[in-house]
Amino acid sequence: GIGSVPYCIPKSLDELEKHAEDNSERTNQYKVFHDGKYIDDDDDDKDKDKNKAEDVVDNNGLKTVKLQGRICDALMEIASNKAYSDFSQTHSFQANYWRDPRPTESKDYHQYSQLSHLGNEDPNPSNKDPMLNDNYAKTQQFVWILATEDSIVWPREGEQWGAPDPLNPFHVMLDMKDTEWYKSDTFGLKSADMEGKNHFEKFVGNHLQFDMDDFDSWVEKYINQ
Repeated sequence: GIGSVPYCIPKSLDELEKHAEDNSERTNQYKVFHDGKYIDDDDDDKDKDKNKAEDVVDNNGLKTVKLQGRICDALMEIASNKAYSDFSQTHSFQANYWRDPRPTESKDYHQYSQLSHLGNEDPNPSNKDPMLNDNYAKTQQFVWILATEDSIVWPREGEQWGAPDPLNPFHVMLDMKDTEWYKSDTFGLKSADMEGKNHFEKFVGNHLQFDMDDFDSWVEKYINQ
């Protein structure tokens, strides 16, 4: 599910440098700080912007700007308040796949979210449905395809079951095997993986922008066996 809002999405260093160099796109939300200096080295703006951004940090090769947590938390709070209700979950498909990764919202997420229910994510054993695991196990193989430039789904790693780290959701991504739903096998993902049912592919491009050669190769590889 979608796990953040655009303002809080970590950006690559290349994207940040382009942002700093392009005056037409520059905003006052943050400055890029890298290798001991701001990429935009405007002394007059440094002090006030230090309150909005900290050092660029390296997350497994991905450089990201630390945005002030209160800003992102406020935006996430607004989205979650709207999404996590019976009305929203019944009438809005966007609300159905909204996932707030912050632990502070886990109670409402587990109570209202269809995504949580389908993933058996509620930690209360009485709220788990073993039939979901049974049904998931009936599938012979799964092919998870990642769009390397996806700008629609965040995090794009979620297309292969990665997720934001609940303890640091705006800067750290968890690999599939480090997520709680994998480790606890909440709906059967780990069991499927142990049986060799999970397969992973990727293509260079944006959301669903694969070409037919890619599609044909996946069909031939995994279906026409």
